[in-house]
Amino acid sequence: MGQIVREVAEQEVANWLDQKKVSSKKRELHKDHIENLIESVMDGTLTVTPEGGFVQRLKFPLVAEDKSQIETLIFKQRVKIETIQMHLQGVKGTDNIGMINGYIAALTTNPKALIKTLDTEDFAISYGIAIFFM
Repeated sequence: MGQIVREVAEQEVANWLDQKKVSSKKRELHKDHIENLIESVMDGTLTVTPEGGFVQRLKFPLVAEDKSQIETLIFKQRVKIETIQMHLQGVKGTDNIGMINGYIAALTTNPKALIKTLDTEDFAISYGIAIFFM
């Protein structure tokens, strides 16, 4: 996959944040995550879908229950509270990683058990997306 110039990547991420109506305060608070998203778009790891979600090409593919390889995670642009609640069942309020995993699971419609197997490199990108839904 080819490199995307920084200005284009910045605009794609900014458009995504605008569509989500993320405040400037929240953008400033999570500027490191925004930078990670921009770099991921630049290197082709992340692409924005026409619907306004993200597709993350995993650096380390996951193995599903049926032994199939999962090479991408497809993130929705919007998610309902009931979906998040369903994926957060059994997660303690003090379990930050468990909560992030629940959000990622809700956004990608993958089971939490599968999300828990993400490599740290892939998790950092997924986390950077999920943080803007919290």
